[in-house]
Amino acid sequence: MINTFLLKKENILSENSSSIIEFLKWVGILSMTLDHIGILIYKDYDFFRMIGRLAFPIFGFVLIYNFMYHTKSKVKYIKRLVLFSVLFETIHFFVLKNNYAGLNIFFIYSMALYFLYLFELVQDSKERSKEKILFVSVIFALLLYASRYTEYGISGLLLTISFYFTLKYKHLTIVTLFLLVFLNAPAVKYILSTLAVVPLGYLTAKCSVTIPRSRYFFYLYYPVHLLIIWMYAYHW
Repeated sequence: MINTFLLKKENILSENSSSIIEFLKWVGILSMTLDHIGILIYKDYDFFRMIGRLAFPIFGFVLIYNFMYHTKSKVKYIKRLVLFSVLFETIHFFVLKNNYAGLNIFFIYSMALYFLYLFELVQDSKERSKEKILFVSVIFALLLYASRYTEYGISGLLLTISFYFTLKYKHLTIVTLFLLVFLNAPAVKYILSTLAVVPLGYLTAKCSVTIPRSRYFFYLYYPVHLLIIWMYAYHW
């Protein structure tokens, strides 16, 4: 997914690349749905959880890509993500309380984007004072600590951030690949399934697809699909 998609900026902004990102989003939605089905319904079948390992890195890559190239206001983009993080946490906790692993993935994505927003402010400023760099460093340390209370923890935060730098600097791809492995360590079966995002992205980038962009569908789909799966598992 990573190296193949690291094109020149003018190509990244092309209509075809936008469709590829949208296709990846739908693959992530399918993967996430199967993951939650595995958690709540077919608990004895690892297949669903293994496929589900694709969702987090795919959504992280898509969000970072949109943050870099497809949003008019990065502040509003982050605020919207934080809002959904808070709104969905009640449903997330209620549905997954017996398998609760931490705050929902929107929180960790919000943390990553907030750090990157501050990073860009300092990077783009005419005067990079020690105070500004220290401030961003302290925020980063606090976010690392806070990420321990989210589903994918510190490794999930670092992986999401790494997508940003990989898109900007191709030679950092190896760091992202390392974090993909580390994300599910030491569970080998989950490591292998997570790494499947690499050939998946490669094949996707080679395909010619035209998919219209659905701006808010995923945000609505997340709580709705959780409730439907929960109702099926415990009440139908």
